[in-house]
Amino acid sequence: MGPLESPAQRPFRTRSDRDLEAAFDSALADGDGVTGAHCIHERWMRGHFAAHIEAALDRLWKRAGTSIPDWLPMRYVSWLPTAYEVAARFTAAGRGRSNVWFPQCAANSPASLAWSFCVIITTEPSD
Repeated sequence: MGPLESPAQRPFRTRSDRDLEAAFDSALADGDGVTGAHCIHERWMRGHFAAHIEAALDRLWKRAGTSIPDWLPMRYVSWLPTAYEVAARFTAAGRGRSNVWFPQCAANSPASLAWSFCVIITTEPSD
């Protein structure tokens, strides 16, 4: 798997849960943050239990922290699939790399705002 594959490509979409588990265990053993991130991301998109995602994130950060791609959230957020839908509506105004960030803006807000999130779009000029 190439290091430039984005989560939108979902390279493990067709794998069974058992295959994902085996690939994740192998990624942990090899310190392969990219493959581990794709395994976690696929489980996330399939709606696996939040506690299992959190545990997998913790294990991956401990074993392969330096090679985890920047697109993998550091902790579970239930609205990640919705965030992808929202982000897909944006386009870059210029050339270069575009990043869409979803910081947790409502962390200290009342429970009624817990589903709120902010969108920050940055564009880095191409070389």
